[in-house]
Amino acid sequence: MLRATGVIGRRGIQALVLDYSSPAAIAAVLRAEHIDTVISVIGILSEDDHQAQLNLIDGAAQSGTVTRFAPSEYGWDYEEALKHGFPPTIPGLGEYRPAAFKAAAAARLRGTAGLRWTRVVSGLLMDFFGHPHQPAPGFPVAVALDVENARAAIPGDGNAGVVLTHSADVGAFVARLLGLREWPERCFVVGDRLTWNEALVWAERARGQMFDMRYDAVDDLKQGRVTELPANVQRYSVVPKQLLDGLFCVWGIAFVEGWFDFPEDTLKELFPDMRPRSFEDLMRACWAGRGDRELARPV
Repeated sequence: MLRATGVIGRRGIQALVLDYSSPAAIAAVLRAEHIDTVISVIGILSEDDHQAQLNLIDGAAQSGTVTRFAPSEYGWDYEEALKHGFPPTIPGLGEYRPAAFKAAAAARLRGTAGLRWTRVVSGLLMDFFGHPHQPAPGFPVAVALDVENARAAIPGDGNAGVVLTHSADVGAFVARLLGLREWPERCFVVGDRLTWNEALVWAERARGQMFDMRYDAVDDLKQGRVTELPANVQRYSVVPKQLLDGLFCVWGIAFVEGWFDFPEDTLKELFPDMRPRSFEDLMRACWAGRGDRELARPV
């Protein structure tokens, strides 16, 4: 269910307008349209976004037609991380509230009778690294690697495992989930698992040039200090630098502590025939031949 209708409508997909402030109004629309499954893709960044999703859960439960619900999760396993005290409070950012919001949505679903539900946990969007040669959903930013400008700001020593998954593969997985009778409480979707050092090598190979590279120490990240990547400068007109830096610090610590690496791969277990794209695939498709000098870094 979406807030906006224009672009979606032009693609031939029916779009419905909801009053996200009213669970009763949401329930009425879901009931009238005989909706049985809700996949939430609300960007959970603010208190208003959080309340909208809680109202969507309540409306789905009241509808009498909805039997399955997938909250807006993605990213990492927010519930498990919170149990271990992650994420920390970062100077300039304060508390990273989206994590608590997403855990609260899971708690609301757990306490809601009559709804089967699952949390789709898919790591960092791989799409970011193909921008601008491939569209990226939402707000494209350079995370650890600025492939366009051949720069890298890698958190920690770059050897922690990281899951990167393309949005198209997340969507394909969710579509396949609709055909299952039962849903597990968590679904881990692994497009590609690699380290930032390995990702850097693939990016340099595709560009055919060495990157200007820095490593950001965890202690610096905890103090809100992160190396600026050129591609992000133009984003400051939309999101202030201090806020973006704080977000990158949270993600950087998450990478180092392993929150973007998953203990299992539900996609592979449930649908072994699916072949999600790799980071190497993305680099070759978006960046091959766009460099201007020979590679020197050993692979």
